[in-house]
Amino acid sequence: MPMLLERKARNDFVKANWGIMRQKDIAAKLGCSPTLVNMIGSEMDLVKSRKSSAEVRSQYCPIEAVKKVAKLFKIGQKIKLKVRYVYGMYTNVNCNKYRTVKGTVAYKTEWLVVVQSKNHRESFKYIDFCIGDVQVLEV
Repeated sequence: MPMLLERKARNDFVKANWGIMRQKDIAAKLGCSPTLVNMIGSEMDLVKSRKSSAEVRSQYCPIEAVKKVAKLFKIGQKIKLKVRYVYGMYTNVNCNKYRTVKGTVAYKTEWLVVVQSKNHRESFKYIDFCIGDVQVLEV
């Protein structure tokens, strides 16, 4: 029976410190391996936190700021954007982190803008402008 109590205490400690401490530090406090901590986290459906746009997006961004960004664009306007490479939760850090997109605003909604660039269209969310994943270079 004490084994179950120890396991529950260990799981509670991992759950409480998952987003705050690194897995290596949690393992050192518990006296086990980081692999075991990772297994405990995956059993409890805890997600590894990484510095990415998804993590920043989850933070509070007021709707008023998003609406202000929406007013910057007009259909037919020529723009140049600087876009950060992001694949899922991981940022591409091997090569150039940014790319530029030149084009005209083809379509605009309440939450995103569509840019026509040569033969293809690409959409950008206004919230990405607020958090810095996409920057306006020329308007």
